[in-house]
Amino acid sequence: MHVSLIQVPYTMGDERPGTSKGPERLVQAGAEKLVAAKGVAVTVERVDRGEPFRDSASASLAVGKRLAPVVRRAIEAGQFPFVLAGGCDVSKGILSGFDHGQCGVVWFDAHGDFNTPETTTSGYFDGMSLAVITGHCYRNYWAQIGNSAPVPESATLLLGVRDLDPAEREHLDHSAVQVELV
Repeated sequence: MHVSLIQVPYTMGDERPGTSKGPERLVQAGAEKLVAAKGVAVTVERVDRGEPFRDSASASLAVGKRLAPVVRRAIEAGQFPFVLAGGCDVSKGILSGFDHGQCGVVWFDAHGDFNTPETTTSGYFDGMSLAVITGHCYRNYWAQIGNSAPVPESATLLLGVRDLDPAEREHLDHSAVQVELV
C-alpha cells in the first residue's frame, strides 16, 4: 500500500485561523514517519489555494478545486489519499476527486455540520458541510468543484457530536443519518 498524505492548511480557504495550522503540525510531528514505520510507502503533498484570499466562500471553492485533482491523481496512482485538513469544508474537494457513488461517510466532529441556510443560527458556512455533501444545500456551489453527487444519508455516520443547534437537531432527527451523540 502507498499513502498520499495531502496537507490542506486552510479553514474555509483561509490560512490564518489556528485550525488551519493543524495539517502542517501533524506532518512536522512525524505523521509521515509514523505511517512509514508500519511498512507503508508515504508521500506528502500540500494543496495551495492558488490565489489571494478575498472571502471565505470563494477561497474555500478555490481550495476545493485544487484538492479534487490531487485526490484523483493519488487514487489513479493506486495510492490511498489521506487528507489532513483544517476545516470540514474540504469534504467537497475530497469527494469531488473520485467516483463516490458507492461510498459512505464517517463524520467525526463535535458539531453536526448539518445546518442549512434555513436552520443555521450563525450562518457559518463550514457548519453546513455535512448538509452540503448529503445534498441538502449549495448543490450548485459544490458542482463547481467537481463530482457533486450527494452521499446518501443512510450511508452517513456522524460520530462524536455534542453541539447541535435546535433546528439542526430536528433536521438530523428527521434524516437517515446515523448519529452517535456524546
